[in-house]
Amino acid sequence: MIVGDHPVTEPKGNPFRVPSVVPPIAGESLLGILLRHVERNSLWSVKPLIDRMSAGARTTDKIPFDTKAVSAVADMLSLNAADAFAAAHVEPEGSYHLVGKRVSTRFLATTHMSFCPACLEEAAFHRAVWNLSVVPLCVRHRCLIRSSCPRCEAPVGWFRARLLECPCGHDLRSAPHVTVDTGLGLARHVDRSLRLASPDGTALTVADEIGIEGFLDMVYVIGWRMVGKAAPRQPSRFALRNPREILAVMDEGWAACNDLPGSFVSALTIIRDHVRATRGPQENVRDAFGSIGNWINERYHGPWGKLLHQIYDDHAVVLAGLERQSFGARRYKRRSRVGR
Repeated sequence: MIVGDHPVTEPKGNPFRVPSVVPPIAGESLLGILLRHVERNSLWSVKPLIDRMSAGARTTDKIPFDTKAVSAVADMLSLNAADAFAAAHVEPEGSYHLVGKRVSTRFLATTHMSFCPACLEEAAFHRAVWNLSVVPLCVRHRCLIRSSCPRCEAPVGWFRARLLECPCGHDLRSAPHVTVDTGLGLARHVDRSLRLASPDGTALTVADEIGIEGFLDMVYVIGWRMVGKAAPRQPSRFALRNPREILAVMDEGWAACNDLPGSFVSALTIIRDHVRATRGPQENVRDAFGSIGNWINERYHGPWGKLLHQIYDDHAVVLAGLERQSFGARRYKRRSRVGR
């Protein structure tokens, strides 16, 4: 392997370690740390480092989620293991997180480098929070998070020599700042939830109590119901391709869910009234609410599922038929399987 202008001999039986290391920065992503080491050691890409990892996944969309790969990166870069796992999206025991808070992997994207040009201008490192693809908004600068180069329009990948440059040579810090107001309330809530805990250790709101993982899941599901479309099965992939649309959908979900339990009930009522207004007053509740009842039931055993189910149960009388619909649908599915 060539580092700078000099060949480096890898010792047999020992994991490879880069000759020159840089300390991690608080809030930095694991792949961002790798790329800064590429630049420090005058390599052409992260590929030579990934190829020499001693274990684990070897693709950028999997490394931050693989415990063996994270440990291998820590060894190769002479990082403290705790720092490496904090910068990744997986804990040593296998649970997934974003800066220490549990978040579903379906909302995280590391295939390409998402970034805020203004933040890169202020400090040249990749923030882990930019991997939260379903909230592509920088709270500090009120601009969209980008994942493509404004000059060549190609997605900004990790296989390059410099953190601040696209392979085409364009300086990413000079990318246009696309200012938006949509989703700002949601982005602020997410930012606060990721950074802060309530002062006395108790939840400030029901949204805080169900956790950022549960809250994002709820906002995503109800947001798509509010706009009247089916939710994509791969949120992160859709978000990378359609940042404005995902922000608008999440904003709709946030508007319905930001003051639980009251506005959660309001969101269901709005969906019901909308369906009945467009399809007739006799439209049944199952068609009005779609899969929301089943979605709640499936999450009952999660860390926030019982609370969400309690909110749901408390208003079963107001939303007549919703409780019967959800459990009835399950019985119907079981009977269908038996009958085959």
